[in-house]
Amino acid sequence: MKKVLLIALFTVMAGTSHAMVLGGSNLDIFGYPEFKSYNAPYNPATASSYEMQSYRDDVEKYIKDANSDIERIQEAKQKAISDYNRAVRQYNSGSYY
Repeated sequence: MKKVLLIALFTVMAGTSHAMVLGGSNLDIFGYPEFKSYNAPYNPATASSYEMQSYRDDVEKYIKDANSDIERIQEAKQKAISDYNRAVRQYNSGSYY
């Protein structure tokens, strides 16, 4: 049973990478914030191209930061799996050092 579990965990680990995520973040102490922009036009039908571009820039930054947050979460999950796999290997080998 231990070997089956070990093989399953190694299969999950195959093809994963450990990369550091660079970039902004939307995370704060109160949870994940909704998108807000101070550049949102009051009436998009009459907005200038500058106003619309500023609004678009805000949306793109929010999305870029959200993608960075997703990568950070995936890395944390992968680290947890790696730590567990290391413990399972140690347990199965009977080697404690």
